[in-house]
Amino acid sequence: MFFVDLRKMPKVTLRKLGRHKALGMAHIPMDRRLRCHIEIDSRLKGREKFETFLHEALHLALPDLSEDEVLKAARFQALVLWSEGYRHREKPVSTSQ
Repeated sequence: MFFVDLRKMPKVTLRKLGRHKALGMAHIPMDRRLRCHIEIDSRLKGREKFETFLHEALHLALPDLSEDEVLKAARFQALVLWSEGYRHREKPVSTSQ
């Protein structure tokens, strides 16, 4: 089993991922001192963005799960949480004065 330090918050980057044909990507560094990294396609909105965050976080938390298992688990969690009113809240844009 590949160990990921779940006490360290992964770095999150939003960028266009169309070239990679992916909605999101999770990166686990070989060097344990480095943080994990999640990339999410910046064009995603709503429940699809929420589900993609869950999907990529599951890859980091449980790296031995298959893609199909992660897909099913993230989809189910997103459905349950979305129905309870959980949403991705956009970070406020800071304005310089």
